[in-house]
Amino acid sequence: AFDDNIVLKGLMRRDDTVKGPDVKNIRVQNCVLWNDWGKPLKIGTETKADSMTRIVIEDCDIVHFVHYAMDFFNGARAVISHVTFNDIRIEEPITEKASIAETIYDPENLGRLVALDIQQKREADTIRGKIEHIRYSNINYLGSNYPTSLMRGHDEAHSIEDIQFENIIIHGKKIQDLDDLLIDRNEFVSAVEIE
Repeated sequence: AFDDNIVLKGLMRRDDTVKGPDVKNIRVQNCVLWNDWGKPLKIGTETKADSMTRIVIEDCDIVHFVHYAMDFFNGARAVISHVTFNDIRIEEPITEKASIAETIYDPENLGRLVALDIQQKREADTIRGKIEHIRYSNINYLGSNYPTSLMRGHDEAHSIEDIQFENIIIHGKKIQDLDDLLIDRNEFVSAVEIE
């Protein structure tokens, strides 16, 4: 795909007067993803649901991607919780001449591992949500660059918490501590652990 490959959303009706249904009990499994501009695995964009929970994404190969391999973009009210990424293999990011329309992206900002972001952008919803109880396990990053990550909560009440990384392999080496993950995070992120 050019834009995002697999995106989970809880959309409102067309007239934007009724909130979307909760998103729950979703399994994405055994996929091969090639992404030419957006994100291969994304949760939360344009969501107007109160919650997104009990989501498992496993046994997937990301062949090419540009921005973030695994992305949470919570621009509205949803509490996104109990999401597991397991057994994900990530190959080469597209960093040279990556563009949309006339905008060419800086290669230094591409090929990132994960993003967990709570902000208001396109969504009209003025209520912010949370992201919590997220697990990444058995993630193998094979791309030639060294990936960075982003975690950005909105405020104390709309935060990111309880994020666990287990058996994360980058360039054949198991990550031993959070410093190795190169996470850019703000003060509204807590309880991030690595095993």
